[in-house]
Amino acid sequence: LFQYLFIARKMRFASAAVVAGVPCAPPGDGSLSWSLSCPRSSLQTTSHIAQALATAHELSSFTLDASHNSLGDSAITDLAEGLAGLASLERLQLELSFNDIGEDGAVALGRALEKLPELRVVSVHIGQNRAGGDGIAALVRACKMAEVVFLSANGNDIGAEGGQNIAQGMSALGYVKEITLDLQFNKLSGAIAPIGSSLGLLKSAEMVSLFLGSNELRPESLQELGAGLGRLSGLRHLTLFLDTGDVGDVDVSSIALGLQNLPGIVSIVLDLSHTATSGQGIASIFSAVWQLQSLETLRVDVYDTHVGDDAVWSPNVGAAHPSIVDLSINANNCSITDKGVGNLVRAISGMPLHRASIDIGGNNIGTEGVAALASGLPSSLADLSLYLQGNAIKPQGAASLGLAIARMNVLTRLRIHLDRNELGDEGVGVFATTLVTGKMDFAPAGGNPPASVGEPVTLSSLKFVAVYIAGNKVSAAANLRLQATLLRLESLSTLRVFPNVTARLPETTWPSDSPFLSEQRNSSSIASGAGDSGPWAEL
Repeated sequence: LFQYLFIARKMRFASAAVVAGVPCAPPGDGSLSWSLSCPRSSLQTTSHIAQALATAHELSSFTLDASHNSLGDSAITDLAEGLAGLASLERLQLELSFNDIGEDGAVALGRALEKLPELRVVSVHIGQNRAGGDGIAALVRACKMAEVVFLSANGNDIGAEGGQNIAQGMSALGYVKEITLDLQFNKLSGAIAPIGSSLGLLKSAEMVSLFLGSNELRPESLQELGAGLGRLSGLRHLTLFLDTGDVGDVDVSSIALGLQNLPGIVSIVLDLSHTATSGQGIASIFSAVWQLQSLETLRVDVYDTHVGDDAVWSPNVGAAHPSIVDLSINANNCSITDKGVGNLVRAISGMPLHRASIDIGGNNIGTEGVAALASGLPSSLADLSLYLQGNAIKPQGAASLGLAIARMNVLTRLRIHLDRNELGDEGVGVFATTLVTGKMDFAPAGGNPPASVGEPVTLSSLKFVAVYIAGNKVSAAANLRLQATLLRLESLSTLRVFPNVTARLPETTWPSDSPFLSEQRNSSSIASGAGDSGPWAEL
């Protein structure tokens, strides 16, 4: 391995990559790059790697994957000594998670990286170690000249005092354009304010990802964080995880105030799940969102909170957001009923959406709520995921969904979770029939579906369908009827049905060249059958 490395250096390959000791062909991109994957069996090679690096003065890019190896401080200190001499290094990626690295090893690594004047892209995964606040702060300070910084340091016993040291290090990152800090599971509750203040100093930042969840966040602790966000006038992409803590509506309102001062932002990912947020907090977030006319991607996770029916998802009734094309809302287990779905629909309806993922499972939504949701789904959708599991949806609601989806003439991918509802055989049957025909036409409870489902109306682009129907008391025969009906869609290339576990049928995937699929498409009608007898028993 190391003989190859020295030969590669001497011959000055454009790029020489070694993964687990196997040399790979150079891509010829003009950079000198070594990629080492360090398996458990080669723990003793760390000092040899350092020796090799000590003579590689022209190295511009280096990647080392040595995670899950229990290297400890001594090995990391050796590695740091080798890295310290790479004066030409521009890109560095270190995978060092689960290595029993303490404060001494992390500080040594940080000091070594500080000596690299050309370092512009830094990615260090050092999660699940014991580096502490001083160790992680040293790594942050080492990135003072970098334009792209990715530091994953979750689970390192940082604490509030260590978090303040990290905040001081952040204030020196004057050139950073993209920064990701994963500081979850570190008991940082007392350090969020200084981190927020330092965040506001990153004037060049265009992309910020902060993972601060599971840090025992206290009520009213996010004012400085919101104010810091509001000072990043050039920010275009924001990911902010504040999950699992006592974050309440006052805190969320502080974040909302910061968001509304970001006129050029394009994407927002906000996780407030497992917090004390209620409908008032949601209203403040969406009030800010409606002022961001450049926003294209929005993801809001509030599952397992107190959102309820009073959340105002749309501050401007009758005025849809003009630019959001990718929307993801997770409001699972939020005590939402049919009334709350109506409020949510007012925000979605009219959006120029291309992709949507709506999770309102685990609530108390019935026929009226599903009908409201169906009526508000934009016809512009090309990719739709609906998570409606664990509600009180009956056949009439399933039919409303099928009818709405049938009118999406550019839809290519559909994933729908209807498990643990009250559909029965009739419900899954009318959903499929309505989806395929585009007609609200199904037999009353206890009757059989129509003998013919006709031809598809508008779903000429649909290629992928996944349907989840477990926990609906669906018979094996009805499951097969569901599949056969959906296979009438001529554009379909993949169908996945996750059936009722009591039917003891495996997940079914029909590829596009399936003889059964071809047979169903060539059939002029779909037969009906009662129970497990008749034509469906053969299918």
